[in-house]
Amino acid sequence: MKSIKSERIRVLIVGTLPSTVGVGGVTIHVSRLLKALLKTEVDPVLCDYKRLSLISQVKMVRSCDIVHLHVSNPYLRFFYVTLCKILHRKCVLTFHGNLGRFKGLKNRFDNLALRMCDVPVLINDSSYQTAISINPRAVKISAYIPDDAATELPDEIKQVIVKHKEIGQTIICTNASGMNYDDYGREIYGIHFLIDFINRCKEFFLIVSDPSGEYSKEFGETYENITFITEPHSFASLLKHSDIMIRATSTDGDALSVREALDAGVKVLATDCVDRPQGVTLFKYGEDTSLEKALLVSESPMIVVNEPCAVKEICRVYRSLCDE
Repeated sequence: MKSIKSERIRVLIVGTLPSTVGVGGVTIHVSRLLKALLKTEVDPVLCDYKRLSLISQVKMVRSCDIVHLHVSNPYLRFFYVTLCKILHRKCVLTFHGNLGRFKGLKNRFDNLALRMCDVPVLINDSSYQTAISINPRAVKISAYIPDDAATELPDEIKQVIVKHKEIGQTIICTNASGMNYDDYGREIYGIHFLIDFINRCKEFFLIVSDPSGEYSKEFGETYENITFITEPHSFASLLKHSDIMIRATSTDGDALSVREALDAGVKVLATDCVDRPQGVTLFKYGEDTSLEKALLVSESPMIVVNEPCAVKEICRVYRSLCDE
């Protein structure tokens, strides 16, 4: 590729943006990345693969210097990496989940995409160590980009929180982007497990942040110490009113909610399904006893080592590809 020293780098971001239903960590990351890149040397263009025709997407790939993939489906990852090879475009592929989390054919296609892309980006240590043995150009970059436009919680939600704090309950929050299951049939966000656990512990009040509304439809207002937020809102703002954040997932990447909670100084409990940032108290997925022990840990979490700015690290990757 011709060196681009003074011009803005035209990067195609292949991903999709948050919607009212299905607001996940990857879509939020894409949204924040696009905004942040506008303040840099990069000229980002969104290719929304869920809404654009295939012909439109191919044309967009041809028009850019670099293609940065934020696609979760292994078959689609392989397709876009192959397309970049055919069209002679540099390809950066961010693996937002834990590498190797799929079974069989999906895992094979993931490994092919990992091997073929120019720079694979991994978001935790274990995935990075696996990836670098397959593609020596692999880099580890946190997926966390702070929210610079967090809105305050609606008054009715704050009033509910105040009410339960006044009667001495500890406020716990968690989040989900829909009732989804992993390749092993396990509920990804562990909400059923949390609801069953918290319902037996009346000293806690659980707030489930789920804009999809799927959990609210199933459970409704069944429990006195559990509520759901289904309208669009800022999870970062909810953290400001919470005592503990629990990430009860069966699989994960570099969870945005965990990073936001640590930044807010909120105690974080999370499953040990992936590497977690320093300051997180770990427990086993779906195990009552393990969660009970984690809740008894009194030491407040602290961020001892701050992660490098994700946007700066990503721009460094782009620049290195343009300088080849």
